[in-house]
Amino acid sequence: MTLILSNEEIEELLTMDELVPKIEEAYLELGEGRGGNRLRSDIVTPTTQTPDGLYALKSMDGVIPKFGVGAIRINSDILTFPESKGQMRRVKVPAAPGNRYVGLVLLFSTHDGQPLLICPDGVMQHMRVGATSAVAAKYMAKKGSRSAAVIGSSFSRSALWLPGLRPQCVKDWRLFWIPGGGWVCGWCSRTCRCSRKSSSSRLARSMLKPFLITIRITAVSVMSSGKV
Repeated sequence: MTLILSNEEIEELLTMDELVPKIEEAYLELGEGRGGNRLRSDIVTPTTQTPDGLYALKSMDGVIPKFGVGAIRINSDILTFPESKGQMRRVKVPAAPGNRYVGLVLLFSTHDGQPLLICPDGVMQHMRVGATSAVAAKYMAKKGSRSAAVIGSSFSRSALWLPGLRPQCVKDWRLFWIPGGGWVCGWCSRTCRCSRKSSSSRLARSMLKPFLITIRITAVSVMSSGKV
């Protein structure tokens, strides 16, 4: 039977405590040549949605025989390129009905080929980024490290790797962001442009609650100083 799950259901079912070791195991399988993946593929064409925009169809996939699964992630995006402070930016537009982005993950069985799961990529992608960062920090951090910092890269995404470092007993958390970046910042009483109703924002806030006492939140004007 094929499961069809929503972002909200994935948020309830998937935890960082479960995901981090599985991500680590998947990378070990890939490194040992027992798993496989393909490079990301992007097809970009004009779109009728906006005169200066583009349509992008993106896919990436991989197989881990040890887990008995193969997966493909597909994104169907409308891209725009507005100018901000004299620089061009690439901005995805939620142009699908209901002001939604379109991203799907399809999971298949390597035993009999049947589809096991179809779900949106929103929450899952954010948690995957967080878990991968946690695994990288585990191996790259100096032995005995007790401080961790996140610099930019969208608060709602990058903050998710913090819970994955619990076993390392990190005592000092530091979050840096570029002012005006618009990430989730409800605890610091600063204005943000993010949607606090979004599943990724709720997820980041709920996962950070245990760490709020020790977190230092610092604004860094990278654009003006050129350095952190």
